[in-house]
Amino acid sequence: MRIADGADATGETLPKDRNAEYHTDMNEWSIQPVPSDRREMALRFLAGGGQSTDAVEQRAAAFALACQEDGVQTRLWWALRSGLCQAACAALQRPGRTVLLLTPAPDAPGVVPAAQALLMRRLAQDCLADGTSLVQLFLRPHDHLGRELAQAAGLELLAELLYLRLDRPDRAPEQMELPRLTWRTCGQVSPRELGELIEATYVHSLDCPLLSGRRRIEDVLESHRHSGTYRPGSWWIADLDGRPAGCLLLNTSPVGLNCGDIVYVGVAEPFRGRGLGRVLVRRAVGELYHDRLTALTLAVDARNVYARRIYRDEGFYRIDRRLAFAALGPQLT
Repeated sequence: MRIADGADATGETLPKDRNAEYHTDMNEWSIQPVPSDRREMALRFLAGGGQSTDAVEQRAAAFALACQEDGVQTRLWWALRSGLCQAACAALQRPGRTVLLLTPAPDAPGVVPAAQALLMRRLAQDCLADGTSLVQLFLRPHDHLGRELAQAAGLELLAELLYLRLDRPDRAPEQMELPRLTWRTCGQVSPRELGELIEATYVHSLDCPLLSGRRRIEDVLESHRHSGTYRPGSWWIADLDGRPAGCLLLNTSPVGLNCGDIVYVGVAEPFRGRGLGRVLVRRAVGELYHDRLTALTLAVDARNVYARRIYRDEGFYRIDRRLAFAALGPQLT
């Protein structure tokens, strides 16, 4: 859904006085990368605006660690007015030409909403101009000020993501099969064939439909491989009637000790309605049990009622919820 002026991504009208906070002269601030000798100051502002508390210092230290991870390229920018910082934003480059935005709480002391929105817009544009295909921002559902700020920065609402978890069952789950169903791992297919299958699962998908046609499949696969610890033996391709029909990509979770994470599961449109989605999820639950993982996690678009029904039936329960906003690169031809 495109975000219209005067309404947030869910269609709720914003109070006029709140909208007015973002409509100001763009030349009021100097927006620039943070000099190396001022990064610590900028990270503290990113963590808590003008506050100086132990919690802010801890959060700033966590931001600094995130910016220093191996292979992570970070843009750290701020907006200055009369030499004072009034906004800050970090853009963490992730595998697959994606970027994660880190921002201060919009109501933190010292944060000027108009400056913050303009800074986020400029930084996202800079990332996209350098070849990034997806710039992401994740917010709590009840962060209404954050939603207004995302809208003012030109970000689109991709999805409400539900984060689900399944604890290891006490006994092995009964595996499900379908007539003329066979299995292959990703080592038995070419990257091109796997990519074509994943693209086929995007057709009329209820999971983040705005992303369809906006990223190269090579970038999508790169993102999936680096989501947690790559487990090539747990990337499954399901063939029905001798044709690639669905896939299950299971990694070790980046958070949580010995947890599995379903980074992607999908069924190509011609094979939907035959129970294959449930078969794929049941296979993941089987790996959870036989590999003695402690739990299995995943994220699903709240609009995908069909997938949610399967997860509920298999015993998954919700542990978190986020709104995913994004700036997107051009539609691919």
